[in-house]
Amino acid sequence: MEVFLEWRWEHDRENFENEIREEEKRIQEEFHNNPQKPKKMMKDETFWSIIFLLDCHENDEEKIIEPAVNALEKMRVKDIKEFEEALSYKLYLLDTKEHAKNTGEYSYNEIIQEHFSADLFLYIRCSVIAEGKEYFDDCLNNPQNMPKDNSFEPLLSIASEAYTRRTGKEFEYITGCDYETFSSAAGWK
Repeated sequence: MEVFLEWRWEHDRENFENEIREEEKRIQEEFHNNPQKPKKMMKDETFWSIIFLLDCHENDEEKIIEPAVNALEKMRVKDIKEFEEALSYKLYLLDTKEHAKNTGEYSYNEIIQEHFSADLFLYIRCSVIAEGKEYFDDCLNNPQNMPKDNSFEPLLSIASEAYTRRTGKEFEYITGCDYETFSSAAGWK
């Protein structure tokens, strides 16, 4: 296949590039016309009770998430997946241009985009959830209240760590909503 693609690049580049553009356009249209939907999520009360277990008095990030991982690993595998689904959906809801414009020094700026980091914005959204339900609800409804230059990447590893401890296997689960920055087409219009 690689040889064929290389041959196309060298001998039929214009048509090959057009085909690639058309396929990218088709994928984008499909993405924008089919909003992402979460699969079965953990009940909100249970989800937030696990988030509440984060030990913010610790300095070590592993120790901060340990109580949450410990509680989740004692649940069923189904529950671990539903926790990940709920987390992904909440991160997805915060994935908007307005939220990204209100995150501090590296906020999204439509004119000067070179300082914006998609990864940092994801980790800032994680910090919103780590602060609990009330803060999440406030930031969701009031993007200007997003934390400034505060991030918490370890939140993303709670379900995978719990799953590995519970099963001895690597966590391979694809959520219904992608939490990566720019995944919410409606949020970035």
